[in-house]
Amino acid sequence: MVFNRTCSISKTIRMATAPPQIRSLLLRGSAYLNCINSIRSAATRQTYDAALKKFMLFLQIADVEDLLLLRDNPRLIESNIINFLVTYRQEPYNLSYRTLSVYLTAICYFYTINDVMLNRKKVGRYLGEEKPANRDRAYNTKEIQQVLTKCDERMRVVVLLLTSTGLRIGALPSLKLRNLMKIGTDSDEKRYVYQITVYEGTKEEYFCFCSPECVMAIESYLEYRGRLGEKLTPETQLIREQFDRNDLFRVRNPRKISLYTLLGVLTAVLVSSGVRTVVPDTADKDRGKRREVARAHGFRKFTTTNMIRARVNPEIREMLLGHSIGLSGSYYRPDSREMLQEYLRVVDLLTISDENRLRIKVDELTQSQDEIQLMRTKHEQDVKAIREDMENKFQQILAKIDIKKLKQ
Repeated sequence: MVFNRTCSISKTIRMATAPPQIRSLLLRGSAYLNCINSIRSAATRQTYDAALKKFMLFLQIADVEDLLLLRDNPRLIESNIINFLVTYRQEPYNLSYRTLSVYLTAICYFYTINDVMLNRKKVGRYLGEEKPANRDRAYNTKEIQQVLTKCDERMRVVVLLLTSTGLRIGALPSLKLRNLMKIGTDSDEKRYVYQITVYEGTKEEYFCFCSPECVMAIESYLEYRGRLGEKLTPETQLIREQFDRNDLFRVRNPRKISLYTLLGVLTAVLVSSGVRTVVPDTADKDRGKRREVARAHGFRKFTTTNMIRARVNPEIREMLLGHSIGLSGSYYRPDSREMLQEYLRVVDLLTISDENRLRIKVDELTQSQDEIQLMRTKHEQDVKAIREDMENKFQQILAKIDIKKLKQ
């Protein structure tokens, strides 16, 4: 174990790069349960688990309980945390300020919940300078089209949900069929959207809408599952774990997909489509670095960007994305129909299919042709009316002329 306050950076690097005993890392015992059971979010629990394992691996500790062996000497614990931060912010790791900040939060939380008071302000000084992240952007329509060419029915639903709703990917595993309600649009009786309740039963609960294109993908996916023998009920998971269609037991007993599985499958689809590249095992320098487009959050940024382009009401836009609107949220209460009308302003921009874009262009050209035809018809009517008026006036003039006088 590494508890020496004066250990050098080179020594800590050797410890961090030593053969990791990942298989023997044990997250158990009362100290661990005190920490993990006090966290409400499953995603946060997974993040804190990963951070504790990272710290244990750095200290070459196999059991999480051993982190408390120095509970009577908080200054020595702080020293170990500082060495951990300094090591991973330098070569060859170069972890970002935000990543290290998450690790530090998890580690300090573990000690705090187990009554070990650390000087967080002092330790936090070793996070280093918060530098701007890499140039960041959203996916574009062409890239999403490229991704969809490599998607099966399930992943097509996932990608179109992320694209048309702006959902965080962590919300997908908990969605059930009862959270989806079909609503018709006033503009077109044949077009429907789903009103989706997200984080149902929690204080973060909100609702959003998905595009008609996404509705078709969902219905196709559910029809496929029902055709194979799965019984679909309001409690059925919208996105389930993949299954062998020939295994009737697995078909009829769907398992909930985990977030990590979903992220792994999404990564595979992004790579196979050529939108994302794999970092070679030898490229340690680039491993862990942020990409130009965030793997899942890039879809959410695509949604937000197009909502802004379509000039969706700012408050409603934030509500549809599950953001707080501050004090306004206590007073502003738009109904679902009002929010839907704002969403319909952006729905065409959030539709990925070229077929839909061509339909929009055809509609625009048809409308233009209709306007031209109306102008032409009006012009012809105006010309005809002018000719008739001139003819009438000419006849009136002729009637007033005395023909006999003209002959004399």
